[in-house]
Amino acid sequence: LVLFLQAKFGMNGKEAGFIYYSKVPWKKGTFVSNTGRKAKNTQDIMIFSKGKARNMRYDKKKTDITGEKHYMSGCNGMLPTMFDVQPVARKSKIHQSELPVELCEKILEYVTYEGEVILDSFAGSGAVGVAALNKNRSCILIEILRENIEKINLFKNSIFYIDEFVGYTKQELEIIKKLEFGLVIKIQMNT
Repeated sequence: LVLFLQAKFGMNGKEAGFIYYSKVPWKKGTFVSNTGRKAKNTQDIMIFSKGKARNMRYDKKKTDITGEKHYMSGCNGMLPTMFDVQPVARKSKIHQSELPVELCEKILEYVTYEGEVILDSFAGSGAVGVAALNKNRSCILIEILRENIEKINLFKNSIFYIDEFVGYTKQELEIIKKLEFGLVIKIQMNT
């Protein structure tokens, strides 16, 4: 299970048992400020792990020596020095802090395997859910604001089917109802 957290939880992740792994800036397009001040066109993407980082990076050297597959601790490949992805155009945004689907897809490729489950506890625009489906992952989106739920339904409905409590066991539904979230969306790949 991979969890997407809001920025305000960043450094408090340690209190929740997360261990800091890496920080990669996201360069938000090609905008250059001509005001003489530093442009705010970057945002830090912070990566944490719950406990020791997973062994995802293929270790060719050790594999060649032993003849068995070995993996090193860390992400699935070397993280880039910067994610250079255009932000969502203002006219196309359905949420004020919407991440582009392309950025979410890149992050998912580094920190998850196909078939894993992604949890986005602040769904906002549903971009993580779209990225998860595009990369053959399942996803659980949680959103409390009804207006965001309606926007996700309106703009993302052509990509995945959304219903308030589809695909859950009776026990899961009881837990979800106690949480008092506006909507919990379980998105699974078509198999």
